[in-house]
Amino acid sequence: MKPDSLHLILRYSDRLRMVDTIAEHQSLLRRRGYVWWGKFGQGVSDVIITQIRKQLGSRVPTFAYLASGRTITHKARIADVQGGGGRNTQVQKDRAGVPDYYRAEPCTLWLKFSAINRAPHEATIRTLVRYLERTDAPDLNSSRGIIYVTYGTPSIGMPVKRYFADELAREHEGPTRAELEELPTKTEVDDTWRE
Repeated sequence: MKPDSLHLILRYSDRLRMVDTIAEHQSLLRRRGYVWWGKFGQGVSDVIITQIRKQLGSRVPTFAYLASGRTITHKARIADVQGGGGRNTQVQKDRAGVPDYYRAEPCTLWLKFSAINRAPHEATIRTLVRYLERTDAPDLNSSRGIIYVTYGTPSIGMPVKRYFADELAREHEGPTRAELEELPTKTEVDDTWRE
């Protein structure tokens, strides 16, 4: 069985540099056709970098969900990746592809984006599960700057219908039978939004 694809949730804050982070990156993306997104702080392991490169080499659509605070605001398509290896940092050699405000700064990870769009509907975001655990929703309340995720039903764990039922139970103190009947099955989940 083919393993589920790996995607990222990356945090950003406009307050750290007093800029509109998304607007700065989108502006450069429109002019150049791509933009580099740098991640400060803790890097990622070589295993993660290898998996992302493998997916890109196999033309598997690979995404970074961009989160400000506890909200996923945008979805970016990853075209390339550089860096990794823990806390090792590097300045992006393709400086023209990095927004001015941090062009000369070293980062632990560089992701080349070919598109940055508004985040998909909340129901789509709820299909994200943590990559390793495969049953847990990502915790946007944590202070982690990067979270590894995959989509939908994990190969081992609770099915989509059960996941949505559990979400309804948490929000409404238990779903009604009618609500449970309206939930999608695994085969009914629409995958077209992923591209």
